[in-house]
Formats: sequence, C-alpha cells, structure tokens
Amino acid sequence: MHQCLLYDSSEKNAKLLGVEYIISDRLYRELPDVEKKYWHPHTYEVLAGGLIAPSMKPEDEQTFMKALLTTWGKSWHTWPDPQTLVPMGEPLLMWAVTGDGQIDQDVIAARDKQFHVNGAQIREHRCQAIGLDVPKVSLPKSVDQVGRQWTDEGEDKPTRRQ
Repeated sequence: MHQCLLYDSSEKNAKLLGVEYIISDRLYRELPDVEKKYWHPHTYEVLAGGLIAPSMKPEDEQTFMKALLTTWGKSWHTWPDPQTLVPMGEPLLMWAVTGDGQIDQDVIAARDKQFHVNGAQIREHRCQAIGLDVPKVSLPKSVDQVGRQWTDEGEDKPTRRQ
C-alpha cells in the first residue's frame, strides 16, 4: 500500500488538499463490494499519460508506472476549494479519469507546458512499452457502481496492443 499526499501545486507554498491510499489489484479484489465503490482504477491514468513523475529518470518513471498500472486509489480531498483561506466544507471522495474525453485538454496542455513533457508522446511510449491499449471505461453512473479497469462490459481484461 502507498499513501500519497495531494497538493494543489509543486511549489514550496502548495496547499495540502488531501490524501490518496493506493492498493494492489489483489487487495482490491479482496475488499467487500460495499467498500469497492470508494476506489478508482489507475489503468487509464498510467497508460494515457495522465500520471507523470517529473523528478524521476525516464527509465525509473517507466518502472514506477508499470507498478501502478493495475492499482486502485481511494482519494479524499479535505480542502475541496483551495481558493478559501482555510479548508472548508465536507471532504470529497474523488474519482479518476478512466477514458478519453473526460478531462479538459487545456488542463493537460498546461501540465505538459509546466513540466516540459508531451502527453501524447508519453501515451504512445507507455502503451508500446507495456504492450497494452489505453482502457475505454465510462465514468460510473452512480456512486454505488463498482469501478472497472479496462472495459465497460464483459470480462474486465486489457486489450493487447497489435
């Protein structure tokens, strides 16, 4: 299990927004169904290039991303609106991007510019190196729906890259 602190930026004065717990697919599968609805998959974020580790060497980042590929996260934002002076309001359980078209491309472009990376190149390189296609999973239709890693229907298995 990994425990991650979530900040609103990578600057020295960044605000701590929340925490994410990350567990293996094996541990996730052992959870009761009532608990699984709180966890989101990382498969899309890894393969599509959404997750980056800019301080790592490329080969170390690739190894790290392979390790994260089938993990699940439970992410609580305790400071939902970082524009407020102090954390206010209820903590929010956050979900992840699980398929194309779910995130504003301007956000990705700003991230790419800030960290001097190219999301499209990262996506292509990771899919090639790992040998899998990017998942195509819709967002859950309700808060009670258990997440899926790879597909909307049928057996939830990856598609091998041709």
